[in-house]
Formats: sequence, structure tokens, C-alpha cells
Amino acid sequence: MIELTEDLLNHWMSAVLAKGWEGVRAGQSPFAAAVYTRQGEPISCEFNHVRRTSHPSRHAEVCAIDRACELLQRTTLRDCVLISSAEPCPMCAATAGMTRIPWIVFGAPASVIEQAGYGTLGIDCHAFFAAAKPNAVIRGGILADQCSQLLLQNPKQ
Repeated sequence: MIELTEDLLNHWMSAVLAKGWEGVRAGQSPFAAAVYTRQGEPISCEFNHVRRTSHPSRHAEVCAIDRACELLQRTTLRDCVLISSAEPCPMCAATAGMTRIPWIVFGAPASVIEQAGYGTLGIDCHAFFAAAKPNAVIRGGILADQCSQLLLQNPKQ
């Protein structure tokens, strides 16, 4: 396993941000997420597909987790890291929990998501995992300014 250094997390988040901007150009809301192995291999990187599919569950994190499970042909991701441009909502946190992802890294906090007009149901990722089993290591604030700008420059209409 490689060490999850600040430089590595910044590198991974840069890829997620690029995917988020790709999603905005495709008419989707400004969220993106990726799944990496603890060996540093990228498995999946997705943006939201809610507007395109009219499926409210097609958040970027869910799409990235689903794709990783599909590619790895398994339903648990115990050896993976979820990288998200914004703090995962309760649905996305639950999906990460159900697949046993032990590390969750995000950029923009829930307060910025709310400021941009998107909902979080009033439950942040830390609160969700404080009540959930299994727990996960959560680290926020990675490239927070850039991730926040992705949201704030593309508020909910």
C-alpha cells in the first residue's frame, strides 16, 4: 500500500476536478468522483449523471463506485479510496459504506454544497459515518478552493 500523501491526494483530486468540469460541459451538475486502489491504480472516475438519466441516484460517487465494482467484478472495495470533489451526501456515504470503502477523501465541504444550492439533507459525511458501521477514515479539504469554485461557478438552477 502506498502512503496517502498530500501530493498524491492533490494529484488524484486534480483528475476528479477535470472530470467534474467535463460533466459541467456535458450539462451535468458540478460533481465528480473516482475510486483508486491503495496501490495507486485508478479504477473509475465519473461525473454526475442525474440530469442525463433522470435518475436521482446517479451521483458521481455512486457512479464511480458502481463502475469500480463492475470492473473489479466484486461488491466490496475494502482496498480502495473514494475521492470526491465535494463531501459525499448521505446516499453516497451509504454506498461507500455498503461497499466497505475505508478511506473517503473530498474537496469542498457540505457548507459549500449548500451555498451552491445543492442539498445534503443536513447530514454531513462525518455525522453519517459516526453513526454507521463500519466506519471510514474521512479527510476533507483536498484542493478545497478549486473544488468549491467548481460548485460555486455552477450553482443549481
